[in-house]
Amino acid sequence: MAARRPIRGTGSTIDEATEFFSDFFAAECRVLEASFGGEGSFEKLHDQMQSMLWDPRVYEIHRTNLSNLKGMAKAGVENTRKALAPRQIFLVEQHGAGKRKLFCAYVSVARKPDAKSFYEEKFWADDSLRIVAVYFACPECDALGKINGAKCRECGGRGWRHHGGGESITAGKPTKVKKLVRPTFPQHAEHYNEL
Repeated sequence: MAARRPIRGTGSTIDEATEFFSDFFAAECRVLEASFGGEGSFEKLHDQMQSMLWDPRVYEIHRTNLSNLKGMAKAGVENTRKALAPRQIFLVEQHGAGKRKLFCAYVSVARKPDAKSFYEEKFWADDSLRIVAVYFACPECDALGKINGAKCRECGGRGWRHHGGGESITAGKPTKVKKLVRPTFPQHAEHYNEL
């Protein structure tokens, strides 16, 4: 995979952003596989993935230490490795932020299809096609912002929590939406259908 070197503000399209997210999640999966396999290629693969980030602190994967694992712990890591697959991209939104474009991908966990039924995280890229922020679904309200009709106290009704490094994104309604795969989790499927 060749590293991309687009220039900020080049007018990236939602289709280009979708391709970028797909490339990024394939790279992420290779890094995870190398980590769980204890492979020497971890650093090289990790550097390639990091080149797709606006800043290295936006999203990090740490190498798994397999040296002390035995028995069930080692088997658990191997089972996790066997279940890895690039994240399912459910949809990609385009947002305007002044002269800048932002793209948001709603994605599953990095597992095989049986676990790809709900929104797990949102990855944001800007028009330079670099990841600028990551948000994860609130574990209390499942990214809905409400519990039994009341605002979720855990996330303040936002449904999403900032992952750490990277930008804090405030975006209104998307200007474009590219739907790819409808999630099966009922509330997320409803959100998908409403777009």
